[in-house]
Amino acid sequence: VVELRVTDSPYTKGIVTPLRFIVLYVPPAQRTRCVLEVDSISESLAVHGTVSGDIFCSAGRGVLLHSSNDGEDWHSILPPEYGTRLVRTMSGDLSTALCLILDYEMLLIARAGGMSWERVLSWAREVSHVAVHEQMILVVADGQVLLSEDLGISWNDITPFIGVTYDDIRIGKDRKLYVWYSQGLWCSDNRGSTWKHIRTEYGRNYIPDLLVATDGALLIPYGGAMYRSTDGGSSWSWHLNREFDTGRLRRLTETRRGTLFARLDWAIIMRSTDGGEHWENDSATSDTLPR
Repeated sequence: VVELRVTDSPYTKGIVTPLRFIVLYVPPAQRTRCVLEVDSISESLAVHGTVSGDIFCSAGRGVLLHSSNDGEDWHSILPPEYGTRLVRTMSGDLSTALCLILDYEMLLIARAGGMSWERVLSWAREVSHVAVHEQMILVVADGQVLLSEDLGISWNDITPFIGVTYDDIRIGKDRKLYVWYSQGLWCSDNRGSTWKHIRTEYGRNYIPDLLVATDGALLIPYGGAMYRSTDGGSSWSWHLNREFDTGRLRRLTETRRGTLFARLDWAIIMRSTDGGEHWENDSATSDTLPR
């Protein structure tokens, strides 16, 4: 029996992380019991920040951690009936609706500050992406792009392209909708009735991530650089930071006061308080932010 148990931590005490191992035959004379101390596992990391200051972090199956004080304190909020599920991605906040995608199979919505949890789109066999802004929820389910303007009560199919695999989706502060796939980034300013292509520095190439900041800027991480557009994608500037030499910039999220968090390879978390011009290792993540 091989087991990884995370201990000596206030937010993961007693949590057993299930892993798959290939166990080969070992002769009895060579068998030994080895205890390894590890910091964390990066594969299950999903971090989401909100402009209200809340931070949510997936830390293994059945665990969704929430901090309302910039990572000083954490507590798990996922109901126990989802104890075998892993939060793959999330969007929104507890003041309106927090949407979770569990194992890419179900969409869960928390309302009333997390007191009420409901599964929606139960007919969908695969739910891959979700974005939330105020009363709007944008979802990719079974290859369709669906929009709800009443927090998941009713849905409209606004799929711009049939038969493609969408890389991700976003909703801007101005209620613009963004989707992207292998043919680039597309935007709709009329709730999905029409779509227009936004040309980036990569042309129609793969876009790893997009953050629509509270100031309206579009931010795209790519390798060790971050690209920014303040005119809706008509022009782009870029910034290369040596601090990104530790890994490729993969994910961006924003919390209150415009603070940006970026995820690098190996689950390194960087923090920026000046819109991405300068970055530093977040003091709360290396040892205390769950991964």
